[in-house]
Amino acid sequence: PSRGIWHRSYVETRIPAVPSLIIELLSHQNFADMRYAHHPAFQFTVARAIYKASLRYLSEMYGTGYVVQPLPITTFSAVLKNDSVQLRWKPATDKLEESAYPTAYKVYTRKEDGSFDNGVLVKGNSCMLPIEKDVLYRYKITALNQGGESFPSEILSAYHAKNNQGTVLIVNAFDRTSGPASFNTPTHQGFAMHQDPGMPYLHTPAYCGAQIGFDK
Repeated sequence: PSRGIWHRSYVETRIPAVPSLIIELLSHQNFADMRYAHHPAFQFTVARAIYKASLRYLSEMYGTGYVVQPLPITTFSAVLKNDSVQLRWKPATDKLEESAYPTAYKVYTRKEDGSFDNGVLVKGNSCMLPIEKDVLYRYKITALNQGGESFPSEILSAYHAKNNQGTVLIVNAFDRTSGPASFNTPTHQGFAMHQDPGMPYLHTPAYCGAQIGFDK
């Protein structure tokens, strides 16, 4: 079924204090919609699309250029080289927006249980950083351009022991994000939180409890 489409003078977009928009997206009564809504990758794609559309609108309205915030880096590695650690990475390409390509990167360092520092600006796709022995280091990297700073990369660690017996390289192959497990039968459908609650990006406020009603 479809409903009528009309133009009305919605006060939310007619007299706002800041640029605003009304978005009709997804329905909590539509199971297929909610399978998308709970997936972190879909959430990021939608949020980035809204950001791009707003940016382009403001750019056209004020007659200025725009640069889209870069995507997070990929293929991040940290390898010990004598008394230093070599960090290497690759930029992520936004196929829908050429301006989103990074022009520089910021490398953040954390020692032991301290906080991350304010970062070091790097122009290329790699850098060498000195490390002390018997001190645990952690690193994360963001991409930069005139549009802003990307989401941070995953955090990698490096440790150089005084009495080392060799080098161990740990490969993190876990990069899964997902919504909760779901099922759909002729009579029942829903999200099986007890089977797999999903894997959000860092944290999510989306759940107020497990689903308990499954009867269509």
